[in-house]
Parts: sequence; C-alpha cells; structure tokens
Amino acid sequence: MRNVFIDIGAHIGESIEIVTSKKYNFDVIYAVEPSSFCKKYLNKFKDQRIQIIPFGFGSENESTTLFGSGSVGASIFLEKTPYWSVNERINILKFSHWYQDNITENDLVWIKLNAEGAELEIIQELKYIHTQKIVSILISFDVEKMPSLQKEKKELIKILENLQIPFNERRKGFEVNEWLDSFHQIKAAINLSNFLHVIMRLDIPWSRNIRRIIKPLFPNSIWLFLAIKFGPNRKR
Repeated sequence: MRNVFIDIGAHIGESIEIVTSKKYNFDVIYAVEPSSFCKKYLNKFKDQRIQIIPFGFGSENESTTLFGSGSVGASIFLEKTPYWSVNERINILKFSHWYQDNITENDLVWIKLNAEGAELEIIQELKYIHTQKIVSILISFDVEKMPSLQKEKKELIKILENLQIPFNERRKGFEVNEWLDSFHQIKAAINLSNFLHVIMRLDIPWSRNIRRIIKPLFPNSIWLFLAIKFGPNRKR
C-alpha cells in the first residue's frame, strides 16, 4: 500500500514544500503542472518521491492555451484574468485514463485540486475511476472566479457527494498543512531525525528555505507585494 499525494496545479511547489516534510509519510508525490516556466522551479526539488507531470488534466487528450502561463492565476479560461499576459500551448491528459494507469487499488490517495477552472472537467472525470481509496480532496473552487461558470460549483459538489468522496474547500485559514494534519494515516513517527528535518528543511531549494524561515517576521501584505513586483508571480 502506498500513500499517494496528487498536486493538481503544483505551480512553483508551494504545496510540494509542505508534503515532502517528514511530518508526513507520503510514498509518491505527483506534481501536476503544465507551465514550462513553473517546471524550472519544480525541478529544483531533489526529493526522489516527486514525479513531475508536465501536463494539465481534463476530460480529453488535447492541446489548448494556458493563459498567463507561470502566473499564480494561469488558466485555460480566457475570462479568468491572470497576473501575466504570457500564453503557452499546453497538452491536456484525460484525467481518468492517467489515474487508472498510475494509481493502484491498494493506494491511499490525497488530492489537492487548484486548477483555475479546470476542476470543472476533472471532478466530472471522477465518475469513471474507482474512488474508494481517495481519502480526501482539498479543492479550490475557482469556477467561482468566472461569471460564466459560477453556477457550476453546486453541480461539482453534488458529484462529489454522490460519489461519496470526502472533500474540503480550500480557504483562508484552512490550507494544505491544516488539511493534512487531520489524517493519522500519514502522520510520521516523532523522532530526532524527523524533528530536525522539519526544522531545517535542507532538502528544499535554498530560496524557499530562506523564505520559509523569515516569512513569519513580516505581514502577508509585504510578501504579496514582493511576489507581484519581483517574484515568479510578478506582472510582465
């Protein structure tokens, strides 16, 4: 049996930094991110459990445009305005086919879904896979950010409830770490080695490690300003 984490919309590794901590016992971590810009950041993680999937997920195998590629708000939907104006052609994989090819019946699966509107197709794809071993999904309902798709949220919730898939909505104050901390199946043993790893995190890119240490010293508004002006989410 494997503990599997699927990060759909991995961006530059914000959630990957969390799930690779030795607080948790994940055996396989899939970082799903179609942006070639973001892949450069994901490649800096050296954890052997990470497998980068350089595609998007949807209901068909196809190619499409990712608007604002690399931006924190990049989307295949033009009406959702991202930070950047840089667009990129990307490939989309049919989610149910990928899942069946890579996830076994013995796996326990956690999914973080932050796909800037593509959750519309990904959640519908859950109808075609064996979902009994999906322990939980943490979802950002980004369809709410697009006027033409806002009404779809209720239908997506209905699908999840009918399939009896446990899920939580991602929101301020309930992020990836709070979500994962509630599952005993992935809690790692408390020992000196794991404690030092959690404190020092020498396994993650040095820039993320420095930011992780000093971030509590400044308000979030400062970090948002710096990210938009100078960081990977800067306007360009």
